[in-house]
Amino acid sequence: MRLKLAAIALGIVIVASAVGASAFTTATVERDANLSVATDSGGLVGLTAGDSGLVTTNNDQLAIDVTEGTASGVNPNSTLTIGNKSSPAFNITNNFPNAHTFNVAYDMANTDNADSTKNVQFELINSSSGDTVATVNEDSGNETEIGASETIGVIVTVDSTGQSTDDLSGTLNVTA
Repeated sequence: MRLKLAAIALGIVIVASAVGASAFTTATVERDANLSVATDSGGLVGLTAGDSGLVTTNNDQLAIDVTEGTASGVNPNSTLTIGNKSSPAFNITNNFPNAHTFNVAYDMANTDNADSTKNVQFELINSSSGDTVATVNEDSGNETEIGASETIGVIVTVDSTGQSTDDLSGTLNVTA
């Protein structure tokens, strides 16, 4: 009888081990995803050109180009300012449904750090108050919280003073 009980107990242990080893390990859930690609002005990070002809929308993307018309660039040892507080060069709008921290940085393709001149600057302006929120240049970026549907104006300043290269081009990065 003991041998019979031991055999039954051993059988139960083996069956329990087999069932335990085949326990639930995966699940599949499907959800719809609405992932549209929009123009710069209609994207979650909204970028819209101001009134200057030097900041435009090209192929639905914001572009800053000082070689418009017959110009081939800015003058040497000069300062060019695009936009002002009441009419910025371009705007950054938070098109998210809630506030987000926006990171703004400028990466200049050809850096010439022989002097301390900040050759390309982006002054971020609070569109409601007209106050300067921050200034971004090739050496420093900025994190700014922008509320839902709020806009930050941007004034662009190009300073070619002491610049030994003929190219101040780069990439403006705006992330949220």
